[in-house]
Amino acid sequence: EGEAAIRYYEYNRRRNREVVTHLLGNEFKGHLVSDFYGAYNVYSGPHQRCRVHLLRDLRQLQEEYEAEGEVAAWTLAVRYQYQTAGEAETPADPTERQHLYDALRRRTELLGLQYAQVKKHPCQALAKRLLRHLDELYQFVLYPDVPADNNLAVRAIRACVV
Repeated sequence: EGEAAIRYYEYNRRRNREVVTHLLGNEFKGHLVSDFYGAYNVYSGPHQRCRVHLLRDLRQLQEEYEAEGEVAAWTLAVRYQYQTAGEAETPADPTERQHLYDALRRRTELLGLQYAQVKKHPCQALAKRLLRHLDELYQFVLYPDVPADNNLAVRAIRACVV
């Protein structure tokens, strides 16, 4: 972002682990900000998963099961975690940021555990996603320079795609 931003574009018909590994290599040490596409799981460094993508999936789940109150209550509870994280003024003190991160992580873990093992429950897939990526949901709280979403990348590439 800004004058120091660097953008590198490489065309590849595939979007798999090999492409991610090729592009990031062993040299990249920054935070990767991405959606939840499985190919990005190969990156073992610090990772922030896109808040917007998760919120969109939660909204879609809520709309699909709008007649089921427990689905609505669960999706609202998860969305509230992100709202809390987004509205909270990021503390300047790293210890305070860590406390906020830990609280958000704990509450989100409890929400994930609520349905992750409930077979065929409408919330199961997203509950599993929360648990699988628990450490990657609130990196923006710990590191204020890390965005909560990958919108900048999406907007940057949109012109090339169109």
